[in-house]
Amino acid sequence: MDRDFASVLFLGSFGAHNFYTGRTSFGVAQLVLNILGWATFWFLLGFAFWAIVGIWVFIEFIMIIAGAGDYDKDARGVPLAK
Repeated sequence: MDRDFASVLFLGSFGAHNFYTGRTSFGVAQLVLNILGWATFWFLLGFAFWAIVGIWVFIEFIMIIAGAGDYDKDARGVPLAK
């Protein structure tokens, strides 16, 4: 199992896979949405943030499995192990 695949499975909602592959802005956005979800779940608004992050992470999970886009190499340009 390559590192990016494992990071989506276990830390995907925190954007760990995006930090690993050099997409820092996407990683920060997912992290912020997740924190906003935790901060506002008492008002039931947090579930909307978590739904957005969940759909986003699921799409990126499929892209990583397929090797689509730039999800086939890490931030240094080294190909990910398959």
